[in-house]
Amino acid sequence: MMPAIARRTGAWLTGGAAPQVRDRLLTTLIQRRPAVYISCAAMLIMSVVAALMLRTAWAYAWLAADAVLIAYRLYLSFRYDDGVRPPTEGREAVVGSSFVLFLIFGMGCAACMATANPTLTLMAVVSVMGVFAGLVSRWAAFPRLALLTISLVGAPVCWALATLADGGVWLAAVQFALIGATTGAQTIQNHHILVRMLRAEQRNWLMARTDLLTGLGNRAQLYEQLGGACQRLRSDPDEPAARFALLYVDLDGFKAINDTHGHAIGDKLLDRIGRRLAAALDGADCAYRIGGDEFLVVVPGADAAQAERQAGEIMAAIGQGHDIGLPTRAQVTASIGIALAPDDGCDPQLLIAHADRALYHAKRDGKDRFVRYAA
Repeated sequence: MMPAIARRTGAWLTGGAAPQVRDRLLTTLIQRRPAVYISCAAMLIMSVVAALMLRTAWAYAWLAADAVLIAYRLYLSFRYDDGVRPPTEGREAVVGSSFVLFLIFGMGCAACMATANPTLTLMAVVSVMGVFAGLVSRWAAFPRLALLTISLVGAPVCWALATLADGGVWLAAVQFALIGATTGAQTIQNHHILVRMLRAEQRNWLMARTDLLTGLGNRAQLYEQLGGACQRLRSDPDEPAARFALLYVDLDGFKAINDTHGHAIGDKLLDRIGRRLAAALDGADCAYRIGGDEFLVVVPGADAAQAERQAGEIMAAIGQGHDIGLPTRAQVTASIGIALAPDDGCDPQLLIAHADRALYHAKRDGKDRFVRYAA
């Protein structure tokens, strides 16, 4: 029961963001080297000085808790962060341990202020302000979590300032509360800016890899997928699932329609064919428009029979009439060249060239057909 409640609570605290950018937001939440080492050292200095100056049981307990949590945080950094790419594993543990560390650190700083020791009070205020500065930037990805942390860290400090041994500093407590509120508001603002930036980055990434007319992938995205597929195939050539087929699709009769009725009608026809092509594919298959009336389809895990069956389905889908605003439905057919990996190569350029060669034979032999590459 308790683990389920904890999971739901954690999901709510890190929620509120669009699913498509949530993973990227979680990446920005985690400090990278050397920021982790610097922040851990700064926090440990505070608890070490408090233990040396006060020599009380709670100060030693605080130091021990800080040391354990900081050691765990450093362990996570060494285990999951290679210093090059943002960590993709252990992120929940990093966030959870950091949250607990901040809470214990805030209570320890508040206890130092309550002693009215000038040195410890000054160091504690500086330390908590440093935590706030980190939260407003690094934890802006999830404002609910950041606001909760700011509140739980700041509340004991406000209480300590208001109940100092010499009578309390109420004005300082109020000022600190206002600073905490300002930090929270800035965190929310940073969150909105961060989400807009990530969404714009995602749109730019998609636009750079998408054919704007049909919505299919473009040449850049094709080479990315083929490169990854060929690399997986080279690393495990005996794995049937790593095989794939490449279908080079060219339209028969498109040029006549485009020349007769204009580019606007031609673009509308290409859009319809792109939709028809995508609908004819299985979930794992991917289609790309690489220019003009030429398309490429990648069929993962396909052998010769599966590739030919998919080619036949594509031809049947494209061969149906297309309603594009002409007096009669536009009729085009498709010629397809097929290349298989690794049988016909395991290099993107080579596979495309072989599929194009097979397409040439399909065109030469009368069009409206598919031909497998033969060396």
